Parts: sequence; C-alpha cells; structure tokens
Amino acid sequence: MAFKKVLEDNNVSGYRLSKDIGIPQQTISDYVSGKKNFNSMKIGVAKKIADYLGMTLDELYEKSTN
Repeated sequence: MAFKKVLEDNNVSGYRLSKDIGIPQQTISDYVSGKKNFNSMKIGVAKKIADYLGMTLDELYEKSTN
C-alpha cells in the first residue's frame, strides 16, 4: 500500500498531516506523490507520522512501501 493510501485509509489529507505535525506541506506532498521515495524519509519525520496515525514505525513502513 502506498503512503497516499495510508493517509486515505486514516481519513487524513497531506495538508492536514503537515499542519498537525509541523512538517512542510511540500515535503508530505512529495512522499504522497512518489516524487520522494518513502524509504528515504528521515526517521524523525516517520516517527511523527506514525505517532499521529496511531501506528508503529514498522506498520507505517510496511503499509507505505507495499
């Protein structure tokens, strides 16, 4: 499942995620669109996203890269 699908499944837009966790909207947009490879995401950013979505880092990476 792609990162975009993870956000959709959690009813969260990239814009809302960026505002709520303090990550630039363009950064989130690049991961959602596939412009940036999800596996290259900094661990701190991934941790903020995982915590926000209520999942572990392992779950986030598994769902975002399959």
